[in-house]
This record gives sequence, C-alpha cells and structure tokens, in this order.
Amino acid sequence: MIIEKEQEGKQTGRGKRVLAIGVVLLVCVLGGLVFEAYRLVYSRPPGDALVAFIVSVLPFPAVTVGPMTISMKDYLIEYRVLKTSFESIEDQEPPAPEQLQEVILQTLINKKVITKLAHDYGVTADAERVDAYYLESILGEQTEEAFAQELQDSFGWSVQEFKKRVVESIVLALDTNTAVLNNQTVQAERRSLIEKARERIVSGETFSTVATEVMAPYGLKENDLGFFKISELPEVWRSTIDATAQSQITEVLESEDVFTLFKVAERIIAGEDTQVHLLTVTIPKKTLENLVKEYLDSVEVKRYLGT
Repeated sequence: MIIEKEQEGKQTGRGKRVLAIGVVLLVCVLGGLVFEAYRLVYSRPPGDALVAFIVSVLPFPAVTVGPMTISMKDYLIEYRVLKTSFESIEDQEPPAPEQLQEVILQTLINKKVITKLAHDYGVTADAERVDAYYLESILGEQTEEAFAQELQDSFGWSVQEFKKRVVESIVLALDTNTAVLNNQTVQAERRSLIEKARERIVSGETFSTVATEVMAPYGLKENDLGFFKISELPEVWRSTIDATAQSQITEVLESEDVFTLFKVAERIIAGEDTQVHLLTVTIPKKTLENLVKEYLDSVEVKRYLGT
C-alpha cells in the first residue's frame, strides 16, 4: 500500500512537471508567434495582406497618445482610404510613403484627442445633425444613388459606413469647436487680456501701442481698419459703434470667434449714412485646435510605426 502511494505520488509529480513544461512551451511558442507577428506588422508595407490579417486578430498599436491607443487596424483603414483617394486624382503625384504615414497618424491622433475633448465638454455627434451635414455639405447636387455607388466602387463602403467614419467625425469636431468657443471658462483668459488692454488705453496709453503688443502673439498686425459705412458693419458690432462718439472706444465686444474693441478715430456724415474710421484691438478666441495642441503638449505621444 505504501509503495502504491509512493508510485501515485511520483506519477502526480511527473504529471505536474509535464503540465508545467507544457505551459512554458506554450508560452514560448505563442510568445514567438506574437514576436514574429510584431516584426511582420511593423516591417512590411501597410498594404500587405498578411499585415491586414494579423492586425484584424491582434490589437497592435500604431501610436499611443497618453493613455489612449490608436490601433494598427484603424491605421490600415485610414491608409487604404487615403491611398485610394490620392490615386483617384489625375495628374497628381501621390505623396511619398513616409509623408502619407505622417498625414494618417496625425489625422488619427487629432481625431482621438477631439473625441476625448468632445466627451469632456459633453458633445455628441447627433444623428440628425450628421444626416443634415451629409445632405447639405457632402451630397450637394449629387444623387444619393450615384454617391453610394461611388463609395462602393472606391472604398467598398456603404453610405452608413461613410457617415460613421467620416461625417460623424467632422460634425463632432465642428460642434465641439462651437462648445469651446462658447465656454466662458475656456475663454476667460483671453477675455481678461483684452479687458486689461482696454484699461491700459483708458488710463492713457497709446491705442496703437497697446494693440500691437496685445495682438502680436496671435499673428495679428493690422489694427487700423480704415473707413466703413455704419450700415455695412456686421450687425453684432453695428449699434455699439454707431453709439460711440469720435475719439472714444467701445466696450469689449464678443462675436462668434473673437473678442474685440474699437476706437472711433473719425466720423464723417455722408448723405444718409455715416462713415467711421476704426482702430481695433482684436484677440481670437481659444479654439478646439488650440485645446488639441495643449493636450498633445501635455502627454507623451509614442509612434510604433517607423521605429
């Protein structure tokens, strides 16, 4: 009985060792396969059929943006679309592979960050808005049947896939930009800058000196706008400028994409209309593009392609 138990113990021990060795071998084999797949994915051309198959099964990254990952699968989808688009343009040399790669990666990076910011600001791509943008801006005068056939022939996409992959991203970016432009917290710093500029002018500093200093960081140089008829001014500014006396300045005015204030340097009565000579201090609002850049400057962006 004791001998039988010893033999059973030895068999159990051998069984455990065989199992352990089997597991190690399996890990080694799978590890080798993954390593080989890794080598193939990042060394072979993106249009390679084997690469397309591998990335459809294994989630290899093309780039990481902070905690976010853009997969090789997404990269290859974008690659095929852009490559086909360039090839369809007659009499134009397609970009070099490395240029095409950079365009695609930057597009995907921006798209990923915009999606994050959209979530942060509570923006979603409303289906009705997507449909409206598609009909007005994409379809235009073309019939949907003709456009659908073109999509199928060129990319193998249905209209719904096109809306999901392209139109939804455009609408999300546009609506998020609008949310950013209208967000008082985001715009507080730039509003404060122009309000301080107004205080300096009221305190006696030269208008042109202050305007040049404040506008220069945004690439704006011209602060003398010349003469305008009151009736031709944008409605958002018209009544305020009309009510401002000669040599006086307006309050800070906010429009869709800028903060601005004006000095009425001269007023001329011309028949039934009045012409005004305007000087301005203008600061553009912070945009979605600015926020994308700020985010990318704050995180590590690691590219796996070409490394």
